[in-house]
Amino acid sequence: MRKRLHDTRRFAAAVLLGLTATIGVAQAIGWLVRSPTPVPTYTMAFPDAVLRVQATSAFGRNELSWQAVGNFGAELNTKAGEIFGYAFSRDPSILPSWSFGNDVQLRRESLERQISGTGMTQYSTDIAVGWPLLVFSMHMEGTLVGPNPASDPVPRVRWGVMGAKNVQYIGNQVIVRQPVLAWRPIWAGLTVNAAAYSLFWWVMLAAIDWMRQRSRMRRGLCVECGYDLKGVHRDVPCPECGVPCMVHEGSSTS
Repeated sequence: MRKRLHDTRRFAAAVLLGLTATIGVAQAIGWLVRSPTPVPTYTMAFPDAVLRVQATSAFGRNELSWQAVGNFGAELNTKAGEIFGYAFSRDPSILPSWSFGNDVQLRRESLERQISGTGMTQYSTDIAVGWPLLVFSMHMEGTLVGPNPASDPVPRVRWGVMGAKNVQYIGNQVIVRQPVLAWRPIWAGLTVNAAAYSLFWWVMLAAIDWMRQRSRMRRGLCVECGYDLKGVHRDVPCPECGVPCMVHEGSSTS
């Protein structure tokens, strides 16, 4: 009974540590890892504008952005959601399963806000973090007003928060690091990661228990509670916890 309780506690501790590690690793990646330069994955051209979908990934951090570049004109405003939604539905690989773009209502509203006829570059970005699988995601919408990314307005954010933008200039390249904390769960990744981390911690805790028990046996102590069993007959349970003393090397045989 006591051993079963101990095993249950070990399992609960491993699960708790596994969940903590899953969340902690994902948030650390979102805050510390900088994504590389986005790579265009899809383009839809219009007479005076273009819709460009870009993707990027780094260690445990994936981003997907769609940008409305140029002047679409007022005649496209009311049909933008339907036009772009049709393109996305024809090629599902454009949007990964964790992207907010799979929400038809959100995608339509976001794209229609972008096509405002101002000529400025509007964008929507989905960010997902986690390792080995992605476990949390967030969505943000913003405007690019000039060549200096630091001067852009603060974007609208859903399911997350953003830290201060860090802009670096290396030669002709502009590198932007945007720390984020995302919290919309990606359930498949969250389940797998939590199970993997929990298994790791269960093995670690079991190894620690085994080493502690071996150490106590060599010193003639109860493997369960550490009570000194010197002089206690092997057939007599531990006076402290009731575990049979015959499992202990240091107990008396007389």
